[in-house]
Amino acid sequence: MKNLFSKQTLLLAYGFEGSGSELDSVSLQQISEQNYLMTVNLQMFITAEFSEWEAAIVVDKLDTACKVELNITRK
Repeated sequence: MKNLFSKQTLLLAYGFEGSGSELDSVSLQQISEQNYLMTVNLQMFITAEFSEWEAAIVVDKLDTACKVELNITRK
């Protein structure tokens, strides 16, 4: 079987919030030749419980020298 990620890269981010949250959107923007910005938008809601979120995006293969900065926005 051919390697699934030989031509693509999987970027995965996850975290915890002190109140309710739900993934709204995730995007990747190229800032420069080797720098990218992964933006995760979370929709927040009031609850007494902690919540866990996960965000994934599959993109064309990134060079191992590339740097990806994570930006999390909460609405």
